[in-house]
Amino acid sequence: MIKKKIKLTILRTLIDLITNFFNKFNLKNLKNSNLSLILILVISTLFLYLIYLSVPSFYKNDLNEALIKDLEKSFNQELSIPKNVKYSIIPMPHFTFFDVKFLNDDEANISNFAEIKELKLFISQKNLFNKSKIKPKYIVVEKGNFYFNKKNLNKLNFIFNSKLHSNITIKKSNLFFKNQDKELISLLSSKNIHFKIDKKNKKNLIILVGKIFNTPIKIDSTIDYLSKKNITNFLLKDLKLKIKNTSSYSEAYSAHNEIKSFRTILNNKLKIDNNKLSLKSLESNFQLIPLDYSLDIELDPFSFNSEITLEKINFNKLGSPIIVEDLIKNFILNNEVINGKLKLKIKDIKNNKLIDHLDVLLSLNSGKI
Repeated sequence: MIKKKIKLTILRTLIDLITNFFNKFNLKNLKNSNLSLILILVISTLFLYLIYLSVPSFYKNDLNEALIKDLEKSFNQELSIPKNVKYSIIPMPHFTFFDVKFLNDDEANISNFAEIKELKLFISQKNLFNKSKIKPKYIVVEKGNFYFNKKNLNKLNFIFNSKLHSNITIKKSNLFFKNQDKELISLLSSKNIHFKIDKKNKKNLIILVGKIFNTPIKIDSTIDYLSKKNITNFLLKDLKLKIKNTSSYSEAYSAHNEIKSFRTILNNKLKIDNNKLSLKSLESNFQLIPLDYSLDIELDPFSFNSEITLEKINFNKLGSPIIVEDLIKNFILNNEVINGKLKLKIKDIKNNKLIDHLDVLLSLNSGKI
């Protein structure tokens, strides 16, 4: 009974729109009868097209279970979705779900891996009369908070190991990391994150625009899920910093990355084994001067141990101190995630009246020296 009332309401609305449109014209005054015929055909076609697009609204509740399964497959994640689904044809046919939650079902007490205010599932316009053939085209997530920890990070592996089920866009959302003490650390606030399928080249693509530790960042990543290889580029424009990372993850994760900033180029060999990340320099230079360093990081809880050795340095050619100051202020000092030790050795310091060499050991605890 309710469905019939909805149908009548939609039909009456469309008929009223067409009637009002024709009332604006006096067909008798149209000199060309062919023009009037074309006008009628165009309006009739538009009328039928709008009715066709509105068809899913009549059985949206019947589709709810199938749509949720498609969403869970797209995110590789169990979802909690209220039944307040909404259907709209503007700007394109789509279903809207509100207050969606991703569940951490592997924990002793079920908790939320993500909380999403609004999720839109856009559908193909083919076969709208057959509800069993309605398929997702792409997904848009708006205003979401994602809470990562060591366990649920593994749920993202599907992006690197298989073709995406659907294109996904995440807008105006935040990413947090929860450590062993269940403290939240803000990682990233995103303007847009796009997950796209490159069908021709059989690759997954990720494009991210946002802020990391209050610094603007852009990331683009090309993932070859068949050969298990990945090329990712990072751009931090304010810091004039570019990073290119080429990795292989068929077994253990290993990578080569290149970091460029001003006249500095850092080439690194990186390896991740269980909870430990190791990094070693390969023919790196700082301000065109040879540089050698190593870095060992425990990922959870986060801590590091680093050694840096520089042959010489010229204070007059260090470049803008503002960039160094921004890097220390935004990424190191008062950053709760920064814990560890840094050993710095500079053998020869030019153009400085106070010191001619340097040997420093720094200990950082939650970004405090």
